[in-house]
Amino acid sequence: YLNSVRIRASLEDLLEGIKNISEISDECGMPNSKAYTEAFKEIYGISPSNYRKRFKKNYAPTVEKEMKLHDFDSILEDFINEEETIYEDEKCK
Repeated sequence: YLNSVRIRASLEDLLEGIKNISEISDECGMPNSKAYTEAFKEIYGISPSNYRKRFKKNYAPTVEKEMKLHDFDSILEDFINEEETIYEDEKCK
């Protein structure tokens, strides 16, 4: 249980990518990086470094993931020009 609490507490540092695994394992209270890696694998099924790589790959900015400003403007314009009433009472429509 204690190892799972320590591993979960270390996830932010791990995904931030600034500190190395050894530093993270020391800060979360694990005896060494080997013990950290073994506990991490037991919980998540992969090593901490692979977990970090997958996270970075999934959240790397790409052209497809970025919303263009003109796309947002057209969505907002459609919403404003919509004739359907979303909410109405005597003071607000």
